[in-house]
Amino acid sequence: MLLLATAPLIVALCAGCYGLLTGDARFTGPETLSSPFALIVAAQLIVAAQLIGACAEEIGWRRLLQPLLRRRFGPLTAPIVVGPLWAWKAPAGIRLR
Repeated sequence: MLLLATAPLIVALCAGCYGLLTGDARFTGPETLSSPFALIVAAQLIVAAQLIGACAEEIGWRRLLQPLLRRRFGPLTAPIVVGPLWAWKAPAGIRLR
């Protein structure tokens, strides 16, 4: 769920920083844009936000959960615990049916 909120949060953060730095903090509709450049930048921000979120999630699985479980349960049991957890959160399109 947090991953879905990553893109809007990063876009809002960028817009807020822009408003603070330039003093031009106002809401505009897409019809007021004079060029499609702003839409391209927004799309790039969304892609970057998703990439950052995915990398952070992978770091959480690999660098936090896996070592903690390995110390607690051992090197053979930890992957058996992490595997079903990872499979549960995997997108429905790649789940085994």
